[in-house]
Amino acid sequence: MDKLKKHFLKTHKRFLRKRPFFKKKIAYWKKKQKNYLYKQAELIFNEIKACEKEIVSVFSNSDWKYNRAFLKVKINALDNLLAELNALTHSSLLKWIEATTIVLAVVFLLRNFVFGMYHVPTSSAEPSLLVGDRVWGNRIVYLLKEPKRGDIAMFRDPEFSNEKEPAFQKFWQQYIGFAIPFLGLKRGPQNMAKRIVAGPGDVIEGRIEDGWPVVYLNGKILLEPYINIYPLLAIKKEIGFFDCERFWSIKIPKLFRTHKKVVMYSYDPKKDFEEQPFYYIDYRDVLYDKKSGNLKMLKSTVPSKDKAGKIIDTFGPYIVPEGKYWVMGDNRKNSIDSRTWKFIDRDDISGRASFVIWSLDSEEPVWMFEFIKHPFLFWSKLRWGRFFKKVE
Repeated sequence: MDKLKKHFLKTHKRFLRKRPFFKKKIAYWKKKQKNYLYKQAELIFNEIKACEKEIVSVFSNSDWKYNRAFLKVKINALDNLLAELNALTHSSLLKWIEATTIVLAVVFLLRNFVFGMYHVPTSSAEPSLLVGDRVWGNRIVYLLKEPKRGDIAMFRDPEFSNEKEPAFQKFWQQYIGFAIPFLGLKRGPQNMAKRIVAGPGDVIEGRIEDGWPVVYLNGKILLEPYINIYPLLAIKKEIGFFDCERFWSIKIPKLFRTHKKVVMYSYDPKKDFEEQPFYYIDYRDVLYDKKSGNLKMLKSTVPSKDKAGKIIDTFGPYIVPEGKYWVMGDNRKNSIDSRTWKFIDRDDISGRASFVIWSLDSEEPVWMFEFIKHPFLFWSKLRWGRFFKKVE
């Protein structure tokens, strides 16, 4: 059968299938005196019938192939009219669902393949990135080229494993990420930000020389001007809302529960607490050593240790395998990185930290929590000078 005729018959079949619905909708609008919708729909409906009549009339002639240009115009017009009537008679709920689905699909594609916005939850990348920074992660850059030494790369937690999970659970954790407990959907791996120190084929080694940790790359001392040189001050923090696990019979999600923790922030001893360059420090939150009475802090010369207390600044020499990278936090004294879990896979690297979109001096996991708890102080906690700051 001729393609043009086949196209028309397909469109005609669609119209016949939906004609009862169109008639019912038009009659409903007429009954409810929705004159604008009723008149517009009836006009389009009649135009479709007239257009079909013209097309059928031409096809009925044996020499219709000489009128192909006319038929193409008419069939395209028929398609447009049918699409217009479909859009007009869609229910408001269906239109809302369609619009929401499209928006979610676009957000999904942008978030997973174009860019991502990351909340920095720890101080492991200080002073390049601070707790509370919202960072723009460029995902496209590593689709076009390989990660290079010196980049601050965004990657999934290399200690996270979901090998035993079903396929949909894996998909959810990789591409969506947040947990929905009552549906059995678990949280995905935490996104991390560390600097790439060595790539495939490089020889990496860590030593302590004259009391200072140094990194050797391919047999030479690596100059690292981005390393955090400030001591780390111990500060107590309290986050969350509810100081209980249940409200009547309703279990309060862990995200909303109050809990206390001790954080280690970069601290400039030459300046007062209120004038610190990175964080506002309330003197009431500062921790002191019980024996000496001095500020509780880690000095720059103190070696880095893992959770078991083992010094991790000495390592290697290792040859970085193909498809692997060695990453380290700029804040070496407070960073879990390749010194602990060695190499990370190229496939786990999702993008490069490009710039700080905006920044809030807060430990709260969701910025809205800080606003609700301190609506007036919130604006003073915004680090305006870090807005759109390039990450280097």
